[in-house]
Amino acid sequence: MRLRLMFVAGLLVIVSKSGVKAAEVRRFDDLSGAKAAQKSEVAPSRRATQQISKSPATAGKAPSNAPAVNVEKDFELVEPSGKQPQSLPFDEAHSGIQNLLSYGNELFTDGYLKEAADQFKEVLERDANNVTAKNNLALCEKRLGEIDHSISLLQQAIETEPLKAELHNNLGSAYLSKGESDQALKSFFQALNLRPSYAEVHYNLGHLYSIRRAYDQAVVEYQSALKEKPDDAAYHRDLGDTLNLIKRSEEALIEYREAKRLGDNSLGLKLRVVAVFRDLHQLGEAEKLCNELMKDHPNNAEVLNQLGLTYLRQGKIEPAEQTFNKAISIEPNFAQAINHLGIALYREKHISEAIAVFQQALRIKPDYAEAYYNLGTALYRKGEVANAEKALLEAIRYNPQDAYAYNNLGLILLRRGNVDEAIENWRKAITIDPFLAAGFINIGRALHASRSVE
Repeated sequence: MRLRLMFVAGLLVIVSKSGVKAAEVRRFDDLSGAKAAQKSEVAPSRRATQQISKSPATAGKAPSNAPAVNVEKDFELVEPSGKQPQSLPFDEAHSGIQNLLSYGNELFTDGYLKEAADQFKEVLERDANNVTAKNNLALCEKRLGEIDHSISLLQQAIETEPLKAELHNNLGSAYLSKGESDQALKSFFQALNLRPSYAEVHYNLGHLYSIRRAYDQAVVEYQSALKEKPDDAAYHRDLGDTLNLIKRSEEALIEYREAKRLGDNSLGLKLRVVAVFRDLHQLGEAEKLCNELMKDHPNNAEVLNQLGLTYLRQGKIEPAEQTFNKAISIEPNFAQAINHLGIALYREKHISEAIAVFQQALRIKPDYAEAYYNLGTALYRKGEVANAEKALLEAIRYNPQDAYAYNNLGLILLRRGNVDEAIENWRKAITIDPFLAAGFINIGRALHASRSVE
């Protein structure tokens, strides 16, 4: 959430009280999807426990600091052709390549990543060009955080089978995990050239465009994925997330309800519904659902954070502050809750304390654009104009589509007498958000003032 305080030339407008929705930063991915590596790790089969003494909780799992990536939808495990039945006991004396691949897949499904990788490596020792083994080993490596090796394996596999769409999709997913979105885009497009109705690729493109804040394009891709797989709860959920980001909250709620109908009963989905209720100004419903969740999750920092945001939207500043403090006591590095606490302090006119809290959030999350915006707003209110400008520039650096930051930066530039630069920033603001009235007002006043001087 951010302080929706827009500076209009000669006037400070508190937008949060005029019906404009606040853009809240939610970390739902931490609750319902980003740690998808855990979702597919079911209890180990009897055969796996007989073969390996380690439990899947410790054997071959991705380290806790490995990149959190969606590994269920975006990256496909390839089944060996002509494989032996899964129920066939593993017999090392007759372990042909098909048996090794099948057993590796079963180990992977049971959560034994390193042991699965060993099976695929053994296949490659026997058949260095086995594409299935390279793909599936790449998936293991990706899950274990070895992204570069995963990419290398997939590139080798594509050299062998360049027309296999799954390989290009998986390579794009690996690039995306590494943060190389341009390379990911090329791979996804290549996969679609080979298979235009490839649901997973459309889903991945939706995720990529969301990361780039190209939300309209993301919606198109998620909808394309759903045309191919209309019963996928995760697709509906992620489409709902993107719709909510572009203020299509009613449509987002429909997608969330469809995800629930399809079997998603996760806490993350319920918290998404809370946020949509707030955006639709159904604050009573939001508070009611939060209180229901508190019964089952009394010490969950995210539930507390969402309850605090609901109190904040209702104008219940003291309960909001108490709730954010409780969330932070449970999870001291919860940057979003710290940022929201800063907003509560600001609303109580504790400006210096709010500044310190925003700075604390930024120490934890240095790329937190919303916190930079809020810090800049608070610094401006305190009269520290130069520092406010620096904070707003950082907000724009991490979120170039922040119309409010451009608007407020324009006011600072105007205060310094840089009229042309100020107008340039306001024009950027209204290009991003054509409904930002303050930007138009500021341009008009600045032009009128400059003509009066002439």
